[in-house]
Amino acid sequence: MITGEKVQLKGMTRDSASQLYTWVNEEELRPYTGTVYPVSEYEHERWMETVSTDPGRRQFLICKRGEEGCIGTIGLKNFDWIGRQAELYISIGRKGDRGHGYGCDAVKTLVRFAFEQLNLHRIYLHVFASNQPAIRCYEKAGFTAEGILRQQHFSGGKYENTVLMAVLAPEI
Repeated sequence: MITGEKVQLKGMTRDSASQLYTWVNEEELRPYTGTVYPVSEYEHERWMETVSTDPGRRQFLICKRGEEGCIGTIGLKNFDWIGRQAELYISIGRKGDRGHGYGCDAVKTLVRFAFEQLNLHRIYLHVFASNQPAIRCYEKAGFTAEGILRQQHFSGGKYENTVLMAVLAPEI
C-alpha cells in the first residue's frame, strides 16, 4: 500500500474487476479516457490479465483513506529504465469523488513513490486539452506543459489537442 494525505494506492484485486468494468463502460468518462466503444466482459478480463502481468506497467486502485472500496485507478506504464522515466495515467471512476482533490493526491502520492522508491527521474503524461480540471490537478502536483500534440485526439466529431506534461525529480 502507498499512502497519501487523502488516499491509499492499493494493488489490483479480482474483486475490483467488476467495478472497473462498470467505469470503463460509463459514457460520461469516455471523452477523458479515450475509450471509443463499449468494452465486453471478455475484453475487460483480458485487459485485467494483461495489466497484472505486464512488467512495463504498474496499476493501482485509488482508495479513500479509512474507507472500503475504490474510487478510481492510477498507474505507470511505458517504463524506460535507462532514461529513468515512465508515463502516468489516472481515472476517477466514482462520480461523487471527482473534484474533491482525491485524484490530485493520488497523482502526488504516485509521483513521490516513483521518485523515492523506483528512482525514476521524469514522469510524463498526456491529457486532452479540453480536460481543464485534470490539467489544473497536474499543475498542482508539479507537472509542467512541455508541448502540444495538435489535433491528436478525435472525439465527439472533432479533433482536439493533447497536452504533454511532465515533472522531474527534485535535485538532491
